[in-house]
Amino acid sequence: MAEETKKVYVCSDLNLEDDPGLSNLVELLEENDFQVLNLSSRSENPNNALPEEDIETAEVGQIIEQCSIVVVYISPETKDSEAVNCEIEYAQRNSKRIVGVWEYEGSGCELPAALDAYSDAVVGWKDNRIVDAINGNIDETQNPDGTRCTRIDFERYDCGK
Repeated sequence: MAEETKKVYVCSDLNLEDDPGLSNLVELLEENDFQVLNLSSRSENPNNALPEEDIETAEVGQIIEQCSIVVVYISPETKDSEAVNCEIEYAQRNSKRIVGVWEYEGSGCELPAALDAYSDAVVGWKDNRIVDAINGNIDETQNPDGTRCTRIDFERYDCGK
């Protein structure tokens, strides 16, 4: 019996067209037979969060419900995004696997509060680690360079896991 294609929701506060790393992430997911259902890009209404009580009836809530995994693209813009935090919290309430991926060629930043609280894994930008984390083979928090997050890194990247 063939394995079912995993559906992935990519959560970000960046535009796919404007960020090559986000484009690379989507390409990597598609190359590894993941189905990317939606990107939470805010191109038409930047940083305009969905009210938490409305996410259940919004299209984004329905899309998250269809997915088995939510991937959060971590950039400086995601930390303070109410929409990103709201989507992560909704995914957690719906028992979705939540994986953070540090931005392509990024040097690190603070994690969105909901990601810090609910992530199953946070990984550096390494193709095999991203795929392994999505598949449930990595359950740890890593620095942007892919090394394991330690107590020393806690304040620098706000990685408390």
